[in-house]
Amino acid sequence: MISRSVRLVQNLYQVLGVTTHATFDAIRKAYRYKAKSAHPDQGGSKEAWERLQLAYTVLSDPNQRKEYDRSGEIPDQDAVKPEEERRVKVLHLINRLIRETLLAEGRDILALDIPKEMIKGLGETRQKIEAQITRCNKLEKRAIITLLRWKKKTEGENFVVTFTQTVIDDLRKDLHTLAKEEEILKAAEELLKDYEFTFDKPKPAEPYAAQALSKQDLDEAMMQMIRQSRFGQR
Repeated sequence: MISRSVRLVQNLYQVLGVTTHATFDAIRKAYRYKAKSAHPDQGGSKEAWERLQLAYTVLSDPNQRKEYDRSGEIPDQDAVKPEEERRVKVLHLINRLIRETLLAEGRDILALDIPKEMIKGLGETRQKIEAQITRCNKLEKRAIITLLRWKKKTEGENFVVTFTQTVIDDLRKDLHTLAKEEEILKAAEELLKDYEFTFDKPKPAEPYAAQALSKQDLDEAMMQMIRQSRFGQR
C-alpha cells in the first residue's frame, strides 16, 4: 500500500524527470531507467521507490493521468491491485490456450511439445502487439507536435486543441491497453517455461535398403540401355 507521505508528492512528472507532454513511451523508458537506482535492493530508499511506483502508475494510465492533469490530485490507489489483476488475466489466458489445444481437431496433440507450441504462439502475438505499440507511439508523438503548433488568433475556447488532445488521449488509452496485453503475454510465457510435456516423438524413418544386383543383372540392364539407345537413333 502507498504510504500517505508518498501521496503528497507535488509533481509526478518531476519524479520521473519528464515533461507534461511526455509520450507514453517516454514515461515508460524514464521509469525503467530510474527504477534501476531507486529500488531498495540497489541502494534506494523505500519512500523514493514508492514515489517512483506511484508516479508511473498514475502517468502510465491514461484515465488517472487525465484526472491528475485536470485536478492536480493523485487518484486513490487503495482499490488498485495490479499484480493480482495481472495474475488472474495470465491464468485466464493459459486456461484458454489449454482449452483450445485440447479441443482442436486435425492435430495429434500427443505428438506436440505443447508448452513450446504455446510459447511460440504467444511470442508471435506479442510481436504483433509490439508493432502496434511502435505505430501508436509514432502517432502520439506526431499528435503532440501538432498540438503545440496550433495557435488561436482570438480569445475563446480553442476547439482544435481540444479535439487534438482527445486524439492524444485515445492513443494513450490504446498504448496503455497494448502495454498491459504485452505484459500478460510475457508473464504467460515465463509461467509456461516452468512446464514440460512428454510427447510422442516421431519414429525415425527406416533407411532405404538398396537391393544388391548380380553381375548378370547388371549385364542385362546395360544391354537394355544399348538397345533403347540404338532404337532411338533410327
